[in-house]
Amino acid sequence: MPHPGPDQLALAALPGEPVEPDVAAHLATCTTCRAEVASLRHAVDLARVDSAVDSVPPPRVWHAITAELNGELTTPPHAPRTRWHRWLVPAVAAATGLAAGLMIAAGAPAPSPAPVPLAQVTLVPLTTTAPPPSGTASVTESDGVREIIVDVTEPAPTGTYLQAWLIDPDTTRLYSLGALTREPDGTHFRATFRLPQSLSLTVFNTLDVSAEPFDGDPGHSGKSLLRSSTI
Repeated sequence: MPHPGPDQLALAALPGEPVEPDVAAHLATCTTCRAEVASLRHAVDLARVDSAVDSVPPPRVWHAITAELNGELTTPPHAPRTRWHRWLVPAVAAATGLAAGLMIAAGAPAPSPAPVPLAQVTLVPLTTTAPPPSGTASVTESDGVREIIVDVTEPAPTGTYLQAWLIDPDTTRLYSLGALTREPDGTHFRATFRLPQSLSLTVFNTLDVSAEPFDGDPGHSGKSLLRSSTI
């Protein structure tokens, strides 16, 4: 008989389903169709494993899924591209969907959206040291959360640390963002600060970087090194 159709082979791969006598006779003599049924049956077995358990799938399930996605459902090397290749593609897609479904069921976190840039300003030096300090400040937003990234290239003066502030220039009110951290390469200081939802960058629209002594006083030292224009 000619090769069975895709639907017939799919039924033959389902556990507990009767196999048509003609299909069974063909499978007994055709190694190609037997291999197709075996691959489909393996994908069906993966879908049934631990389907009733709300826990992380065991390593053997992940290994089996990885093996499927790495090519066990594809046409063997150097094999001719036959009509079977056209319907094996959906089988691979089904295995991919199974892997994604298991990851969701296992509680894998969804990827966070990429941060959206809102503003970037250059920090202007306020000192006469040589070389003068320099830096930048960038504001981003991701999933409703705003962050400000401050990067300064000039090391802190001896015996001090660098502190970032937001200033309301109309009232000279200050909002302390926090201290900057020296990067491992020692060439600059950097920090990322999460901004409260209630903090208005329209009001606190100027960024200031100061040199602070280690004296335990949380207030501004009055020694500003860098300041931005309006954010």
